[in-house]
Amino acid sequence: MKNIPTHIIQILAYRHIEPLNEQQKDQLASWLAEDAVNQDLLTYFDDKGKLYQDLQQLKQQDADGAWEKHRLLFEPAQQTPVRKMQGQAWVKWTLAIAALCLLAFGVFLYQSNKIKEDQQFADSIKPGSDKATLLLADGQTIELSEDASGIRIDSNMKDADGNPVLSQAEKQALSSFTVATPMGGQFNMTLPDGTKVWLNSNTTLTYESLKDQRIVNLQGEAYFEVASLQLPGTWGKANKLPFVVQTKDQRVEVLGTQFNVKSFAEEKTTATTLLEGQVQIAMNTQQMLLYPGEQAVSTGQRLKKQNVNMSTVMAWKQGEFVFNEEKLGEIIAQLERWYNVKFELQDARLADIRFEALVSKHLQLKEILNLLELTGKVRFIVKDQKILVKRNTK
Repeated sequence: MKNIPTHIIQILAYRHIEPLNEQQKDQLASWLAEDAVNQDLLTYFDDKGKLYQDLQQLKQQDADGAWEKHRLLFEPAQQTPVRKMQGQAWVKWTLAIAALCLLAFGVFLYQSNKIKEDQQFADSIKPGSDKATLLLADGQTIELSEDASGIRIDSNMKDADGNPVLSQAEKQALSSFTVATPMGGQFNMTLPDGTKVWLNSNTTLTYESLKDQRIVNLQGEAYFEVASLQLPGTWGKANKLPFVVQTKDQRVEVLGTQFNVKSFAEEKTTATTLLEGQVQIAMNTQQMLLYPGEQAVSTGQRLKKQNVNMSTVMAWKQGEFVFNEEKLGEIIAQLERWYNVKFELQDARLADIRFEALVSKHLQLKEILNLLELTGKVRFIVKDQKILVKRNTK
């Protein structure tokens, strides 16, 4: 009897894990035709109950007694092969089964551990929280925790215990600054001019106050309640100090109002939505005025105005996800930013499937995915520390 080739042992083990391809099927058929004893080995290996029992015994054995228990496990008295073999043939038979079982056990352990790891990863995905990083003009950084949420960014800023946050040197570097939220973070604050700002996940805001205007550069999404200020040495509505938000393709100028700007680097569009007051939008040579309830959307080439559902636009600030006939691609983008997790679509066309839902941002991710699965449209599978999205074919 010949020794069993390694590739045959792998085929015999993996056929219990996943279907064989055509090449593997041909290799197995050829090996079975070589010797009738090979069919006996296949019969043993297909007895899943016996195999599982043997694997469980192997799993429970300790490292010191491993070989002895392994030898006893395969004594002829414990096995009942279809064909009786003696001497050297029997030794080869038992060693082959031993090698096969050990390999299968390795695969079994790998699959079990992999499933366990994926489940642990799924359970570890928590909702985002209030956190940000303050970057000063001189390069110094200050971590802003949940306790600092709502803080006023100025030279007198204090922590939750009332202690000064900035040193004297840091106060001097506060002429301009950047506040950035990570994936899985959000933050709200008051700028030195009194303007209140709420930052969504994965957002960067740079603030600079000049003599004749206040300028904010934004990448990501933020909601503003702009403080109305007078130009120094002037009075009257016509002399208000402008507040400007600059994104990758829009310039938003306001005097005192409430609005939301969404401009993520990875998204093709920029959207400015007005809640109260009046803003002027500029993109290249195009300009338009917005009134409450209107939204200006730009794609880098064209600027258009539309009416929107304000509750949908402002849901993120209220601690909710509102999906109003929302495409799955956009839903995934929001979930990735808030839960700091990656999704992978099995088919790019899945991104266009639409959903309607209203859920809290404080839910565990798996709870939201379970709700989306109830529509019967898609399935979510945790694999290799990411979420695989498949079409539901059941």
